[in-house]
Amino acid sequence: MIPDAPSARVHRIVESWKGSWNGELAEENIRGLERWLLPRMKNAGHNYAVQLITGISATKSSHVIFHDADLFPLHEVLFERQYERCRDRQLACLGLSPVWDEWFEAHGRKLAATWDLFADVRWLRSFRPAEHISQDETLWGEAHSFDVTLLAQAKTRFDLIDVTSEPDDFIHFNYVIGTFRRWQRTKGEMIDDRFLVLLVHLLSEMFGEPTGGPKISVEQMGANLGRADLRLRHPDRESGRANYEEFRTKLGLALLGPWAETGMLDRANGLLEPFDSYYGVGR
Repeated sequence: MIPDAPSARVHRIVESWKGSWNGELAEENIRGLERWLLPRMKNAGHNYAVQLITGISATKSSHVIFHDADLFPLHEVLFERQYERCRDRQLACLGLSPVWDEWFEAHGRKLAATWDLFADVRWLRSFRPAEHISQDETLWGEAHSFDVTLLAQAKTRFDLIDVTSEPDDFIHFNYVIGTFRRWQRTKGEMIDDRFLVLLVHLLSEMFGEPTGGPKISVEQMGANLGRADLRLRHPDRESGRANYEEFRTKLGLALLGPWAETGMLDRANGLLEPFDSYYGVGR
């Protein structure tokens, strides 16, 4: 586990899971100088890349998985299947989704998005660490911005990279952590138009873990619907219905996944009744 910054709480969580973890579980921290510099750079992409590089340096395995916290597997063997495909085909990396940037497709390349990516450690270590960091670079005679790992992927033989998944393999909400960090830092008002702040608070309450940042419960959010004089607001009925319906569909599927505890969907349904009623969305 590689936290943004070391803390007693993170250390306690790692220690509490060591005994029941299937394999070795350890806490690896970003080095002191980089840990001091990163917050001052105010660049989330660089912070993520340094965490990634720290993990690649420390791992003892043949492959690693990059897995976004807001991506929920819907099949118990999804990760095992992807690992076996990557290993057996001797791929550099195998993703669940293609990169959204159409520039690569225009150059005849299909790269794998890093939100759920299996990668061969030897391939990762064959590049300088800096080549995995998001950056502007000239490639194929054109200047372009490369997200984390994409410059290395673009420099790799096209047949060593693949993307494969089924439509019902996973649910990915996208941009949850970034949106919640913005809510934590905001000094003024914020409209949670994709209901991602709601998602974090909902899961936090169900798992009994504090979220940090401004304190507000799901019950309070529901009671505040329709008000326009609050720091955290949700869209009105008409403008918010489509996004809420999409959020509700994703949540329902995610809470039926193999990771979810028994009764979580029922509890979520109860907590979200005011939202369902307000937006006119049935389950």
